[in-house]
Amino acid sequence: MTRLTTEWLTPIQGAMAEWDQKLVSLTGHNLAALACRACGSTENMAAGKKAAVIPITSGEGVIGRFAESVAAILRTIGMDAAVTDTTDVTGLYEAVNKDVDLVFMADDDRYIALSLKTGKVGENDLCTALGYRQLLIECNRLRNGDSLKGKPVLLMGYGRVGHIMYRLLKEIGTEVTVFDKDPEKQAELARDDIPQIRDRKKIGEFRLIVDLTNEGDWLDREWLQNEVIMAAPGVPLSLHPEDAADFTERVIHDDLEIGTAVMAMKALGDRA
Repeated sequence: MTRLTTEWLTPIQGAMAEWDQKLVSLTGHNLAALACRACGSTENMAAGKKAAVIPITSGEGVIGRFAESVAAILRTIGMDAAVTDTTDVTGLYEAVNKDVDLVFMADDDRYIALSLKTGKVGENDLCTALGYRQLLIECNRLRNGDSLKGKPVLLMGYGRVGHIMYRLLKEIGTEVTVFDKDPEKQAELARDDIPQIRDRKKIGEFRLIVDLTNEGDWLDREWLQNEVIMAAPGVPLSLHPEDAADFTERVIHDDLEIGTAVMAMKALGDRA
């Protein structure tokens, strides 16, 4: 899991309503509806439920604004969410005594939502992949009026989340090609007979892209088609900052929102 920074997270709390409306314009669904669909449901299972976000101090410690940002996202999808006054195990104890439905917590390696009622878990790697697959499905449907079945999709980045995304995209019948600059990943793809490209300029041959690289400021606009749809959960955004403004309706990126919303639905009892 990429370690987020306070700088990236600070804008989230004040921009959730704007982000929610942007998703509607791009996909036809707000954040809650998109997360539900990613989990195989049309019912907002989060509405009215209580959540506690527990700051965790292990490893490199608490990231500034992380817990507050998570709570803001959860309130946007209809939850009664707050950050616990205490941290770690004491924070979990506090949440249990407040009879919450879900607790959210993250350390250096894993970010999860846990249902205190059923024991179900929503884990961020899987939920980010589910959420961004649904985002690509809905964006393509709204713009092109068809499904992703049989469509060529470029998956950039074959790390922890990339492996999950590859499987999820294959499940819905897409023709997936992978780009990863790491020679070890390239060798793994070759061993598994997975189509890949190694020349960055070939990125421009694809109109549908999922970007799961975690390196910012390396992707030039000349490598992207004008009609591209790029679902980009990789943090930080790969596209050069000066070029990102030209693709605001084509490159959809967030730092935390979609994965967190899907985690809530997953832990509350998804149908996917």
